[in-house]
Amino acid sequence: MTMHFTKCRLLRQIPSRPCFLFRCISTTPSPKSSQWQGVVGLEIHAQIAAKSKLFSGSGTTFSAPTNTQVSLFDCATPGTLPVLNRRCVEAAALTAMALNCTLHPVSTFDRKHYFYADLPTGYQITQRFQPIATNGWMEYAMYVVDRDKEPRMRKVGIEQLQLEQDSGKSFHNAKDGYSLIDLNRAGIGLMEIITRPEFENGEQAAFFVRELTLILRELGVCDVKMFEGSLRVDANISVRRPGDPLGVRSEVKNLASAKFVNRAVDYEIARQIKLKESGGEVVNETRGFDLSTSTTFPMRDKEILQDYRYMPEPNLPPLRLFDSYSGQTVPEHQVDIATLRTRLPEPPAAKRQRYIQELKLTPAQAVTLISAEGLPKLFEGILQNAKSPKTTPTNVAKHLLTVALATLNDLHDTLVNRQVDAQQVAVLIDMLHEERLPRVIFVKLLDQLVKQPDEIRDVEEHVIRNNFLQVNDEARLGAWCDQVILSHPDKVELVRKGKDRVLNFLTNEVKILSEDRANLRQTKVLLDKKVRGDGPVILNEDKVK
Repeated sequence: MTMHFTKCRLLRQIPSRPCFLFRCISTTPSPKSSQWQGVVGLEIHAQIAAKSKLFSGSGTTFSAPTNTQVSLFDCATPGTLPVLNRRCVEAAALTAMALNCTLHPVSTFDRKHYFYADLPTGYQITQRFQPIATNGWMEYAMYVVDRDKEPRMRKVGIEQLQLEQDSGKSFHNAKDGYSLIDLNRAGIGLMEIITRPEFENGEQAAFFVRELTLILRELGVCDVKMFEGSLRVDANISVRRPGDPLGVRSEVKNLASAKFVNRAVDYEIARQIKLKESGGEVVNETRGFDLSTSTTFPMRDKEILQDYRYMPEPNLPPLRLFDSYSGQTVPEHQVDIATLRTRLPEPPAAKRQRYIQELKLTPAQAVTLISAEGLPKLFEGILQNAKSPKTTPTNVAKHLLTVALATLNDLHDTLVNRQVDAQQVAVLIDMLHEERLPRVIFVKLLDQLVKQPDEIRDVEEHVIRNNFLQVNDEARLGAWCDQVILSHPDKVELVRKGKDRVLNFLTNEVKILSEDRANLRQTKVLLDKKVRGDGPVILNEDKVK
């Protein structure tokens, strides 16, 4: 079934950017009065990375033409039945294990009834009462470069994780008084992750979201492209005096980045405190977030509890999970928890700690490496292939963070989209630390390996063929030094009068003369000797005999 609405305007896809060092990201400071404390819980809707929807075979490609990914079931054609997507079940089970949740061997689906134009059935299939997983926890790191000496670890409880289907998308034209519906997103599989209300401010919530995106991305269960809507955050926010029961909460919907989570939560906490201190009462309502002003605004109230008329989904049997590790026989085409457990990657928190303790990286290096998509894999691949004892983890991290990451930022891309060969990068770094390759040329070649990885198949052969090898021979360096000394007698005199910084100018002149191939460390030593009279000095043409 294909329906096209030519008036629907699709959002332009924005390329993703690599992650950088965390700096202070709070723009609205949390209230510091001890009389009040913020209480925040998050609901995260993560779109499952699957080729088809949760209950139908329709595609899930982002920005596909309007209403071209809609099956008969997605548009509520009578007589059509849901068929559960195994990939979505596996994604939810993997995520639950990564979040230390209790996976339930039996879970069920429910119908949540409400009318909205982009939900053709009039109900959403979800897991309200018996979700696939409950009672978990996640540890996350808080590290601000300009403030913290090392990451501060916090833990937050996970209330439950459930599977559910997404709704479509409405396009409203208030001026002409009509709305258009795109059902491409209707029925896409979601994981709803609900935390306990254990955050105190926006900064904590934002760092949690950042850490969760790392976990989901590492698991491969969600592409975490928040600007495309594949990860959406709702924040439930209230304030109370220490020791008092929880206050009336407001829900801020559809926060599209960790930065916006930070700003929205801190603003809403400050707003509620100001309201209470002025004698007002917080209203249980749904609020939106204005990006331009970093403020929240009311959308609709929740004072009357809406009756969703939950009922068991009659067209889906209970979802059963099996575990061959405990001796269960796993029926064909069913999900085996033991098999999934072998696919769990190292958690970001554990990897970060290993980088700091075992590999001796600085906290800033560890945090940034872990946060940049694809960079940990390249980093560890380089360490496995490096042969020089001088190619230490610290050196490798420094090169990746100062050169490779800057290149990716210029390209507005990540390493996931580039087939950078870790072995060739390892050879390049080895050559630098063995003083076979000048630093300037090293930077150019590493930049080229990231930008155009297919152009250099053999780094060492490429360096030799293009005459890029560093010149360490003292005779050749000395000849270049003599030419520079002869060309700049005034600078030589300044050095002899104690102007040591001028020696850097002369060293740079040798660098230019050698086409960046001179060993600059040796060059500076040679120049110093020659200029100060400890070697064969050439001061000007009159003294050349």
